[in-house]
Amino acid sequence: MRFFSNSALLQLAILFALSLLSAANLVNVNVIRDIDLKALVTREKTRLVALNSGNADQSNYIFLVPDNVKSRLSVLSAIDIKSSDPLLVTKLGYNEERKADEYSVRFSTPLKPNEKASIKIEATFTRKFEAYPEEISLDDDAYYKYSRNIYLESLYQTKKQKTILTLPNSVTLSHSDKPSPVAIKNNELTYGPYLDKDISETAVISVIFHDTVAHSRFASSKRVITISHFSNTLSVADNNVLVNDSPRITDYDKSKVYLNAFLKKTKNSLIGLNTAIPFDAHNIFYTDRNGNVSTSAISEIPRKSGRSSFKILQINPRYSIMGGWKYGFNAGYYSKLSNFLRYDSNTGVYNLKIDFMGLYMDIGSDYYELVVVLPEGATDIKTIIPFDVDSETISTVYKHLDFFGRKQVLIKKKNVSTELSTPIIVSYKLPGYNQIVKPVKTKSE
Repeated sequence: MRFFSNSALLQLAILFALSLLSAANLVNVNVIRDIDLKALVTREKTRLVALNSGNADQSNYIFLVPDNVKSRLSVLSAIDIKSSDPLLVTKLGYNEERKADEYSVRFSTPLKPNEKASIKIEATFTRKFEAYPEEISLDDDAYYKYSRNIYLESLYQTKKQKTILTLPNSVTLSHSDKPSPVAIKNNELTYGPYLDKDISETAVISVIFHDTVAHSRFASSKRVITISHFSNTLSVADNNVLVNDSPRITDYDKSKVYLNAFLKKTKNSLIGLNTAIPFDAHNIFYTDRNGNVSTSAISEIPRKSGRSSFKILQINPRYSIMGGWKYGFNAGYYSKLSNFLRYDSNTGVYNLKIDFMGLYMDIGSDYYELVVVLPEGATDIKTIIPFDVDSETISTVYKHLDFFGRKQVLIKKKNVSTELSTPIIVSYKLPGYNQIVKPVKTKSE
């Protein structure tokens, strides 16, 4: 579990105080913000040149995430553009005056007076646009509305800025033509450049664009990983509730849906999704509330030489998931534990390296849980997670043939995007006698 120490709280207090001082000493010389609307999540990349206009060194840049988007923030990271080195990002707290969360981005080296630094801040958000209109007919095209303050929310004066929206295609129903200049070319909509805008000035723009992809998300996802040293297996079981956020269909006709599917003219519905599984995965399953779904398939990823490290599980629901519909399903498999587990003979520690979440294309999750069930007798349990989570707890559960129960690690996080499909480590110790407990008990029964 994670707790803030007194020293950590002190560091946050110091950073927050420094943010007040740096606001008057830094200037955004140039800002280019790229907002990608092509995927099922929204990715914003803010490239900026910061100038230290004060008389003292500056170590941190304060980045604002305003109220209207912060509840959907999944990941926030930063790099130094010149060196490509990652920069430390720390959440400071809430700025009541600006109605935004503050994040500190630490420069690679303190910025001296009159020096400039070029940094890129990347943010990923879940569910950033809405169906427009909310209801359509079965054969109608789907449009979506995206709105945003086109000026950068910042504590600092911004000398020059522009924002580029990248749309799924070049088809738009409408877009804001002010504040000018505004230019559209193919699937890119550019606002700006704007000069010397006051930090309190806002201008909300909207664009209504067409997309042929069903806008889907997981309302909730849960992955349970259970490991067994005795059988050298790692089992994965996913439970997902999928939601299609495309416009609701007002004239649903089952026979017409099947005819469109046969003619490959299906619109705005989800007919399948893919997920990567290990190459040696076996006992693979895909079920929904009615039982096993036989329309699923498995395909291997071709590689020029040797075997691929994974294959694709093709999940095809029994029926097309229309706009506004929910669909719950389970999927999972078994793999060799030795593919994920390493033992340190010097410390007696087992290190389990697993991905935080599975990849179901580019679909994010509003609420995600990861459960790791360790062998009976596991002690000294620790985790290494390279990002913040909402909660982390350790409890005891009982499985078949358990004497004393097993420890399980439960990790919860909201707004999970595929950027978080990164490795985490769960480490533990396991007494040697534990390896013979179950075989002995099994024999005695």
